[in-house]
Amino acid sequence: MFARHRVLHRSTYMLALMSLFTSVPLTPLEARRLAVPQFNPEAMAVLNAAQSGNWNALNKLLPPCSPLLQSKADSGMTLLQWALEQDKETAFRLLLKAGANPEQPGLFGYTVIHDAARHRDSKWLRILLDNAASPDVRNAETGTLPLYEALIANRDVQFAMLIAAKANLKLSDSVGNTPLHIAGLLNKPWHAHYLLLAGAPPMARNAQKQTFQRYLFMTRDTLLNQAAREGRQSIIKYLHSKKIPIEYNVAPQKVEASSFG
Repeated sequence: MFARHRVLHRSTYMLALMSLFTSVPLTPLEARRLAVPQFNPEAMAVLNAAQSGNWNALNKLLPPCSPLLQSKADSGMTLLQWALEQDKETAFRLLLKAGANPEQPGLFGYTVIHDAARHRDSKWLRILLDNAASPDVRNAETGTLPLYEALIANRDVQFAMLIAAKANLKLSDSVGNTPLHIAGLLNKPWHAHYLLLAGAPPMARNAQKQTFQRYLFMTRDTLLNQAAREGRQSIIKYLHSKKIPIEYNVAPQKVEASSFG
């Protein structure tokens, strides 16, 4: 009976992971490598002017409320996504100054804010946040948030930046997963602890009616490295301090309630 119980829990865990990682067939960066994005001539003129750093030349191409700033390539890439992908910081800054919307959905529904959250260089997210970009923008197709991208891509700097920018930790994606659920799914106890201290709701339930504990406590303690075990104990200590029950029925190992008092 115990073995069957464990198999069912493992199946639930794997289904949750599949829902997280298979909602998009390719990452935006992978998709962009398949073909060079093609913009129309008018949009290319805007990009060329932005690359040159010539504000006056760019202004001449963009009358007030110009729809050109919302142009997309044939792949769905936005102007800002192109500037980030091509590492064109001058163009990126000028497009923002001209009024390009960083919350515009692009390839696979992602915005440039999502791209910046997963990028190897945190400067792009810093530029966006300094220009009042929202840390809570959703993927137009899946509802995923920039925090999810930072967690999945192991971008700790961007993760901290988004929380410092007052990202709403209560928001969830299309299947009800909050940032805390994602940290649990990825077995990142220290990130989960950081989220809890920042105000993430520990009792939030996803579409499967599960809290983050279901996923964070799935792996046996003996399979974790020391840092992960210490992170897990910090979570348990936090939950005890808030009088939140440990979900013993989903944990593969017994957690002693008396460990912290």
